[in-house]
This record gives sequence, C-alpha cells and structure tokens, in this order.
Amino acid sequence: MTKHFNNKQNKKAFTEEESRILFKAGTDGDTLESVQKKLPKRNRTQLINKLNRMGFGVNKGVIYEPKGTL
Repeated sequence: MTKHFNNKQNKKAFTEEESRILFKAGTDGDTLESVQKKLPKRNRTQLINKLNRMGFGVNKGVIYEPKGTL
C-alpha cells in the first residue's frame, strides 16, 4: 500500500502577526519583495494567495488595494 498524504498537513495557518504585516503592506502599497524579507518562512505563492483572500491584489510584485472594495 502506498501512503496517501494530506496536503493540509504541511500547511501552517498565518499567525495574527503575519496577517498584520501583510495588511499593513497592502494598505501602504509595498512590494512583494519587502514583505518576503519580513516573512522569510513564507514563499511567494503563499503570500500572494493570502493577500488575495484578504482582498488585496498583486501585480508585477506590487501590492495594491482594488478601488471598488475595502
């Protein structure tokens, strides 16, 4: 029998502190690179996905607030 791995096992939830850093970066219009320096444990895809769930967009490495929402 082969072992089946659940993808959720290695997914760690974002802490409140990490979410706060991302939210501040979104409202300030920072770049993705500057956020990656602050959160070295997270990879680019995780950060982009979290920002999208929070309602921010990422385009060419720049985090922005969509005009219609928030």
